Amino acid sequence: MQAVLAILFVITVFARWRTWNIEQRWLIVLSLVQVILVAALLARWMRMTVAPLGRLMYPAMIPISLVMAVGCLNLRPQRRRGVISIGLTSLWAVVPITLAVTLISPAYRPTQTLMDAQPGEVEMSFAENGQEKAVVRDLVWSEDQNWIFLQAYWETKAEFTFDYQIFVHVLDAQGNIISQRDTYPGLGNRPTTLWKAGEGFSDIVVIPKPAGQVFVSFAIGLYRAHDGMFERLSVTSPVFEIRDNAVQIPIEQIRRGAVP
Repeated sequence: MQAVLAILFVITVFARWRTWNIEQRWLIVLSLVQVILVAALLARWMRMTVAPLGRLMYPAMIPISLVMAVGCLNLRPQRRRGVISIGLTSLWAVVPITLAVTLISPAYRPTQTLMDAQPGEVEMSFAENGQEKAVVRDLVWSEDQNWIFLQAYWETKAEFTFDYQIFVHVLDAQGNIISQRDTYPGLGNRPTTLWKAGEGFSDIVVIPKPAGQVFVSFAIGLYRAHDGMFERLSVTSPVFEIRDNAVQIPIEQIRRGAVP
């Protein structure tokens, strides 16, 4: 739909350029320049870092909206144009509100401890620049029809220098990754640089359940994305095997909880 409106916008510009005054012409030209400039800077930035960057297009939202509005002028008949304008405006309002309520808000809702934590002996230890930063003292997992839940009880030994993401790979019997989730602790509400020495907390990672496939183990770890690279944090474990700084966890070796 946006592409159609953009094409109609171009048609409108060529058809009505001579009828517009100097202010209208400058408005159109500067709007296009702003969109192109923001897109070019975004493309440059995406080559320098690895992160969700769609929000960086926000500075161009006003000129983009102008382009779409001008394109709509060609879709609007002279009769009932007031009704059509209100209908289109309402539709544009309903779509983002619906997406915010049904998709965005649930994804960023703070995680809750769905399963009882039973902290015990250290099961894995993460070190940054040779210094132990955090340990995991309990692991428990559960599943429902659509999701797999893996909960870890973390204990901080020293403050982190950088923010790290948690990765959880769901593996089949051959060691193939059949599902995975990468997320910041607490869905971004508890970045590692805010962890205080001596504190302990539970954090759940929710992974999509692979349909029609049997999983037998997890592989988990921490990593940092920078300079176009993914650097995994060093990890050791007295209990589980380590491969490429990922802890291999057979599901039969950890507790299984119940999701309420």
